[in-house]
Amino acid sequence: EVEACVDETVAKLGGIDILFNNAGTAVGVGPFLAMTQQQWDLSLNVNVTGMFHFCQLVIPKLIDRGGGVIVNTSSTAGLGAGELMCGYHTSKFAVVGFTKAIAAEFGQFGIRCNAVCPGMVDTDLGDSEYEFISQMESISIEAARRRAAEKIALRRQCSPEEVADVVAYLCSPAAGYITGVALPIAGGMAPGL
Repeated sequence: EVEACVDETVAKLGGIDILFNNAGTAVGVGPFLAMTQQQWDLSLNVNVTGMFHFCQLVIPKLIDRGGGVIVNTSSTAGLGAGELMCGYHTSKFAVVGFTKAIAAEFGQFGIRCNAVCPGMVDTDLGDSEYEFISQMESISIEAARRRAAEKIALRRQCSPEEVADVVAYLCSPAAGYITGVALPIAGGMAPGL
């Protein structure tokens, strides 16, 4: 499927200049000792392995074009760790490490690679985290939202559009000297919390 996606993109657009790896799952959130092998594998496959496959197919095409940009979606969970998120933290730390390794290896070909690290974003994935918090702490989902917002300097969730704006910036010539960065988009929330 990845190969077909890349081939179709090249056929329709004549090449690839930007790769945005943005697949993600919150599988891997919960008590570590209760985590199954299937949950662990799914967390790594979705959050890390898919990115690996896309990069292996797209990087040669970027080299042929004289460079390009890769942006990978990590999380503040890839910058610091908290309890009850071992699988998720592991996968998101892997995204950050992968990003830095790709930036180091392929910068010489004019390829920039960065990671965005959103905190609490107003999406279905973000909602699942509030549901998890509400269950763990026996509080309402709204109370979980308020409690999470109290840990954020700006006292609110990020919108998906705010993440998209940062991704667009990293893909633009204005960010032409930025590579190997894991950029928090977290409104001042401490990484990993």
